[in-house]
Amino acid sequence: MSENMKDSKLLEVLNPFYLQALSSLKMIDIPGVESKLDLKAANHAIELLDYLRKKTDSCLDGEEKKFFDEILGNLKYLYLQKQNDKSENSQKEEK
Repeated sequence: MSENMKDSKLLEVLNPFYLQALSSLKMIDIPGVESKLDLKAANHAIELLDYLRKKTDSCLDGEEKKFFDEILGNLKYLYLQKQNDKSENSQKEEK
């Protein structure tokens, strides 16, 4: 991450949604917050970030767009991974 991105206010805006999604996917623990897999909450945080990305497209420079897209891509990948894991575990329990 470049110095320009470290000083960007974009990080301050994205960080709460990013951390909420990671916590809901049980990828991180946030002190004082119950850690449990919550795909609905994770999906909501991802959808909000996706909405922000679309609405701010014309205001972002190339580096900010790349950073935003990487965050969204990673979260969507983790979400699908957890969703598939949960589905596989459900199928195993039914057998």
